[in-house]
Amino acid sequence: MQRMICVQMLGPLCVEYDGMFVTWFQTKKNALTLAMLAGEGRSLCRAWLNEQIWPESNRNDERRNLRVALTWLRKNLPVL
Repeated sequence: MQRMICVQMLGPLCVEYDGMFVTWFQTKKNALTLAMLAGEGRSLCRAWLNEQIWPESNRNDERRNLRVALTWLRKNLPVL
């Protein structure tokens, strides 16, 4: 059975799945990461995503930040 997930991006970011709502994403960067991934509807290059979300960071920090954000999202949004 396929689960439905709904990401609402107008107004406060909200994810709905299996009747549960998630509106807290620990950091704004986690929320932005999810919104960018959900909004594109296609695969994104990690380097491009890093540059968009963490333009002030060096490459190693960008990579670490993205890993941390994706880990948090996977842990807290298990349908992803």
